[in-house]
Amino acid sequence: MPVSQIIKTYLLPLSILILGIVIGYSIKEYADNTFLSLDTEIRENGNYQYINPLLQCDMGHEYISKYAISPFDSRVSDAINKEKIDNNISFASVYFRDLNNGSWFGINENEKFRPASLLKVVIMIYYFRLEEQKPGSLDKQFVYNGEDLGLIQNFKPSHQVEIGKKYSIRELIEYMIKYSDNKATAKLYEMIDGNKFINIFSTFGIHTPTNFSDQEFLTIKQYASFFRVLFNASYVRDDLSEKALSLLTQTEFRDGIKGSIPGGVDVSNKFGEVILDSGVKELNDCGIVYYPKKPYLICIMTRGDDFSKMSKSIQKISKFVYDEVDRQVKEKSI
Repeated sequence: MPVSQIIKTYLLPLSILILGIVIGYSIKEYADNTFLSLDTEIRENGNYQYINPLLQCDMGHEYISKYAISPFDSRVSDAINKEKIDNNISFASVYFRDLNNGSWFGINENEKFRPASLLKVVIMIYYFRLEEQKPGSLDKQFVYNGEDLGLIQNFKPSHQVEIGKKYSIRELIEYMIKYSDNKATAKLYEMIDGNKFINIFSTFGIHTPTNFSDQEFLTIKQYASFFRVLFNASYVRDDLSEKALSLLTQTEFRDGIKGSIPGGVDVSNKFGEVILDSGVKELNDCGIVYYPKKPYLICIMTRGDDFSKMSKSIQKISKFVYDEVDRQVKEKSI
């Protein structure tokens, strides 16, 4: 067979095949590396640290799926059962969501709780949306005249607004979020347009009672949606969503989710506590853990009879979740 015919019959197809394999592998490596750095690049290019609005798109879904966190809800259930056996809690709901991939799991995710201070995040969203619609709203000032929610706080704020002093809405929000100050919250709630506030819940398909303070109406999955829309900047604009999550990283409550997260890893979270009419206590904590390149949403709602024991249970469950995410990420990056 002539040399030209051999080249045409055997070597040329083989060369094309090899070239195709090399190109395909290069594309795969490029796409994988692009995904692994996508989270950081979006934040750097947009000067954002806590939001990631571009992750709403479907681009690169096959690569995103490769690095998705595999469900581990059965092991979380085991961890909850251990806390119940040790009499630290009587009940718990947990919601986890991989914010890069969108995969999630829930344990008792349809159980209803009384949100208490968790509503402070919704109040902040209300005012940030008002700022978007009416620029300058956050700078309006008001005198604090002693308004209070009249609720006992087991975890007391280190700072509170003072009677007779003037505060901007922006400052009141900082007191409300950073320190969970019920006095600042009462002042903000007093100035809310009730219909517009209710409309926020309606937008998320949440039926609200006439009195927020005395009814269990919010599930852990429903509440998690408020953190999701802040992360995706899909309800208020980018800079305001970024500001909201930045404030939530500054919350002083460290006896829950934050208490078991390594230093250097930011956590945007809000906790809530309440004693029900039956005497049963509820302690809840929900937030975003900014694990490097793999941020995730974790919400833990508990019932029991001892806030101290309940807070330790939340820390243990949070640590279990963090360690599992850490293990999976390191395995998949090998």
